[in-house]
Amino acid sequence: MPPFLSKKARKKAALDLAFANDLESSGLFDEAEQRYLIVLQSDPREWRALHQLGSISLQRGYHVQALEYMAAAMKANPAAAEAKSNCGFILQKMDRREEALDYFSSSLVARPTYTAALLNRGVSLYQLGRLPQALENFDRALALEPRNVKALYNRANILHELRRFDESLAAFEQTIAITPDYAEAQLNEGLTRLLLGDFERGWQQYEWRWKTESQQHQRRDFAQPLWLGGEALVGKTILVHSEQGFGDTLQFVRYLPKLAALGAELVLEVKPSPHAILSGMNGVSRIVAQGEPLPHFDVHCPVMSLPLAFRTTLDTIPADVPYLKAPIDRLQKWGRLSSRQDFRVALAWAGSATHKQDQLRSIPLKELVPVIARAEGVEWISVQRELRAGDVELLNKLPNVRRHGEELEDFADTAAVLSYADLVITADTAVAHLAGALGQPVWVLVTGRIALGILRSGFSDRTSSAIGAVLSRAWRRPLRALFASHRSAAVNTVAHSVVHSASCHSLRRSAKVASLIGRSGSSAFRLSTAAVSMSLTGSCFSSDSALRPFQYGIRERGGTIYWAAWDCQESCV
Repeated sequence: MPPFLSKKARKKAALDLAFANDLESSGLFDEAEQRYLIVLQSDPREWRALHQLGSISLQRGYHVQALEYMAAAMKANPAAAEAKSNCGFILQKMDRREEALDYFSSSLVARPTYTAALLNRGVSLYQLGRLPQALENFDRALALEPRNVKALYNRANILHELRRFDESLAAFEQTIAITPDYAEAQLNEGLTRLLLGDFERGWQQYEWRWKTESQQHQRRDFAQPLWLGGEALVGKTILVHSEQGFGDTLQFVRYLPKLAALGAELVLEVKPSPHAILSGMNGVSRIVAQGEPLPHFDVHCPVMSLPLAFRTTLDTIPADVPYLKAPIDRLQKWGRLSSRQDFRVALAWAGSATHKQDQLRSIPLKELVPVIARAEGVEWISVQRELRAGDVELLNKLPNVRRHGEELEDFADTAAVLSYADLVITADTAVAHLAGALGQPVWVLVTGRIALGILRSGFSDRTSSAIGAVLSRAWRRPLRALFASHRSAAVNTVAHSVVHSASCHSLRRSAKVASLIGRSGSSAFRLSTAAVSMSLTGSCFSSDSALRPFQYGIRERGGTIYWAAWDCQESCV
């Protein structure tokens, strides 16, 4: 308190501040706010009151107002480590991560042992992709507080992304030993085990998803019991309901014929978009769109719990590919694509703009223009339904791109268009899952940051990467993952590879070998080794010195070129 306040006034202000803290702790934010304002009437520079008003504004989601209060608190007390750290936290919430880092660092200058600032700085570094630096911050936090659950959990996640899987599992186990009901830790440990091929424990822990903050609201509570494989289904009706993204449904409906073979009548509930493409699946008695009244059923199962219900191992993954087919009426609708001369590539460069990791998944179309321009003898078909700012203008300038994305009504339309392509290249995992289910050759474009999580599997976010271990093996054909730590390198790599594929396509007709065109542009380029779960026996070669660390396996089978790629520094099966 300032020296000009009387002893009585200082005592009253202290009592008001303590009372306001109690009100805030009880969740009575309106009452607490009024009491803090009373404190500020007595002393406008009481930094603790300013700080807590900022905290209340943050709780309400008023980030700009919260930032103003925290700035005032720092001005009133430049040494306040809490205000500096919380100012960084607000900026972190506003996706201003570089600015947030400065405040966290400033907080640690004021108080080097401030664990909260170390944790917050670690999170910002993680979000920025600076994984080793993030790990260092969590290690420092654990040196101060060895049982800090948040530090252990975040450390486990970073070790996972750094491919230090054994250490990651140990950190998850430490986290769970302290807090057994930490759902996110249980789930992520399970995903790590799935990625390593420990399906028995991995699928069991995957059930923790229903208790995580991000997915608990998606859990379906039916009066009928949950079926996880322990009960005979002969003569019974089972409801299988979709969950999470479209790609997840498209991937795991592979289990439905096995389910029907157990003697069950099968009702499938899905979102409207994949309704038509799934309507012809073997064993499905009825398909219901989400939101429609459900028919009678005896038991139910979420679609992504089916691997657990069938006690799936790597050798028992359903692998009857293709297990989806484009409906005849949709193939007829798109019959104008049946005639072509050039090698045809279907392209999707972005997923959903609302995905929390969209910046790590989608690629701006402008960065793929060099690929399209370089690839002579290639006809491109856009299956990109959601166009971003500037995409229309760019597409209008690309005469060799046939623009069909906006015409696609649902996944049945997309399936028909993909069926008329020689190759699918996509950054959208739903399109990748669909192409794989159709038996189409597919390349997945991912960034270097994401690539760290897919080297043993085949897909992009943490869940898809672990569960993608199922996908690459079960398609029984190679999934090629192309990625680079720099997008410019990725662009050159894709251009190089597409031209090579087009050359191989021509080779079938002309029997002339075309040399590889273009260079990868970066030694940072890597290909997924686990994407090739069944090696191809064709010729292996490297025609470009820029690609010496890599070999490509090409095999022609049934008129289709199947691609495989692997890093020669790892063993080739």
